[in-house]
Amino acid sequence: GRRESEGARTEVALVAGRGAMFQSNKKKKSFFSQLFGSDTSENRFTVKELGLLHQVLDANANVHEGNKDTVVEALRSIAELMIWGDQHDPSFFEFFAEHHTLSYFRRILDQPYCRSGEVAVQILQTLSILTQNIQSEQAIYFLFSNNHVNQIIAQDFNFKDDEVLGYYISFLKTISLKLNAGTVQFFFLKRRLAEGSDEMRVEFPFYSRIIQFFRHEESMVRAAVRTCTLNIYSVKDAGVREFLQNSREADEYIQNLGKYVMEQCQALAVILPATRQGTIDPKRLDVALEELDDIFYYCYDVYSLFEEGVGEKLMCVLWKDLHSVVLEPFRVKAGGDMEQTSTAGGNEGHTLGSCRLTVSLLILERLFHILHIPGLLNATIASLFLPKTKALKLAPLIWTADVDAFSASSAGGADSW
Repeated sequence: GRRESEGARTEVALVAGRGAMFQSNKKKKSFFSQLFGSDTSENRFTVKELGLLHQVLDANANVHEGNKDTVVEALRSIAELMIWGDQHDPSFFEFFAEHHTLSYFRRILDQPYCRSGEVAVQILQTLSILTQNIQSEQAIYFLFSNNHVNQIIAQDFNFKDDEVLGYYISFLKTISLKLNAGTVQFFFLKRRLAEGSDEMRVEFPFYSRIIQFFRHEESMVRAAVRTCTLNIYSVKDAGVREFLQNSREADEYIQNLGKYVMEQCQALAVILPATRQGTIDPKRLDVALEELDDIFYYCYDVYSLFEEGVGEKLMCVLWKDLHSVVLEPFRVKAGGDMEQTSTAGGNEGHTLGSCRLTVSLLILERLFHILHIPGLLNATIASLFLPKTKALKLAPLIWTADVDAFSASSAGGADSW
């Protein structure tokens, strides 16, 4: 019986976002009936129950191993009651606002012990459930106000705990889905550049924190980061656009994005010959190509959402990082012979040259099929097929890379493409 009860509670938490949280719990005993073993079977979805849960958090302000389970269960119950109240009784959220419930969550997380393990997981899960399921605009505005969410986002969680990291990223992703021109204002902070100065610096902690996980080893984390940033790019707000166009964090992110694309292309150049030689699992090549596809689709989405400013900057970064990888295998000497990579063995050099050419063609295929950015494609085609002077005139983007690497076919004695 106890196993079934615990399983039912777990199921309740998991299906909260699907609208079924309360169908199996309307006759469930209250938190206090369970805690003290009472046989009372009352309707637990009351403001009185919510108030008693706050008393539990008050009584257990300092969380430790001895009261951890009590705090976790109270937090989970608060989430259930708040979702029910949002759909049935506005007085629940009035109580939530009046008693500053989020400040309880923040104070719990101020304790280092609570930034890992079950307590951290439950707070992050509770916040995700609340953010995802609350429908009323007023409730969402209150949830994001008073800077509590920003402070929770900035907490130094134990990200070595995979479960904590997973729920943290899920929480940020859930927030990003609620961002619009109104709600995004709660995530901007203004700080003075120096004490006594009237100049202010705008900070966007949500954006700054999520991009830190851009290169995470877990593909699901990387995918969530891309979703969050795209949701930010899609917000039609002057403040958001100003930050993304001019802030140091946003600029560094675009630079790192270009470097990451370059690294994936370089990895492909290593994996492909190793696959042909049978020294690594062929599935590694499929994984590498899939990641390359994903990152190209992401770059195109960024460009499409924010072409002016950010998109143009991304186009320049991609060209600067990719042009040598794409064009180098097509490089020929003045006599017309394709360049060979000199190695100890002739066959080995031929194989390496063939692999480099294959990698270039794989990237070109994706440039045209996925990342069809006009300026980038013009620069690629012009560099491949036109003399230097014509190419520079038709595709100004070429100037943003190392022009000296571009050798005109008309130059006597010089190498050409």
